[in-house]
Amino acid sequence: MWTEEGYFISEIMTDDVCYYNPIGHGGQSGSPVYVKTEDENKTVFGIVSGGTQERSVCKRIDTDILHFVYNNPNL
Repeated sequence: MWTEEGYFISEIMTDDVCYYNPIGHGGQSGSPVYVKTEDENKTVFGIVSGGTQERSVCKRIDTDILHFVYNNPNL
């Protein structure tokens, strides 16, 4: 397991999807994307869903995802 630090590409971020660098590697889909809070803690922001040669893509955590997680105790 490894971690990488990067940045969000804010000009193409939407309510559902975010784009970020560094470019991910094959097999990372489903992995969490964390952001650092002001007090240096980390919180899950999204789930890796793919990428291109230029950027990675994640699905932002939203109410539907939270309901799915909370209602599926086997996760």
